[in-house]
Amino acid sequence: CALPIWDIGFIMLISAPFVMALQAFLFPWLVRKINYRAVFQLTVSLCAVLVFALPYVAHMQPNHGPTKQHHVLNSINSTILSPSYQGKQPQLSNSSNSTDITTNCPDCKPDPIAFTVLSIVFTTYLCSQVLAFTAIMVLINNSCVARFRGTVNGFGQSLASFARMVSPTLGGLAFAWSEKNGLGWPLNFHLVWLVNCLLHVGLVLLSTLLPPEINQKVPEPAAKTGDSDA
Repeated sequence: CALPIWDIGFIMLISAPFVMALQAFLFPWLVRKINYRAVFQLTVSLCAVLVFALPYVAHMQPNHGPTKQHHVLNSINSTILSPSYQGKQPQLSNSSNSTDITTNCPDCKPDPIAFTVLSIVFTTYLCSQVLAFTAIMVLINNSCVARFRGTVNGFGQSLASFARMVSPTLGGLAFAWSEKNGLGWPLNFHLVWLVNCLLHVGLVLLSTLLPPEINQKVPEPAAKTGDSDA
């Protein structure tokens, strides 16, 4: 069995007030102290650290080994890490009774310390992700003049939609393979988290190529005057 669905909902519920407060108050303060590009780099770097650390929560269960995980991490990670307790090596059971993640098994209660750490890590990740998304949207708008912003934003959203379409399939296949292959780290259930971490690191490195001027709006071209105004 796995983490009950109400525990997953509770973790997502407690993160919502922090997300709203940080986006309303922390984001403007950070932008004033540094700039949009630096905010993006800072928050994505924090996401990379948290994604790398998240699967290790499974090892915090006393006297048990992780056998199943589910993750809830934005457009790429859609469910929450959920340790269970049927062996030392992660394996997916073929039993029809084990496929329901809402099962409330008395022996599968999450350890209070691990559950608390998972809640803190996920909430921090979600807050960082929202701040990074806000920053990148501002940077996109700053990359072009007003007349092209619709086109640029449409192209960006199209790429994001494509990623949301293929990522669950590729991530799910990789995660299923990593649980069944019987290999050790990093090809065990840590694999998808490591790949996700590397993707975040790649975003930070790519953002260093952006010019400092990206933090300001592109100046609008001067309006051309007709011959009659000369």
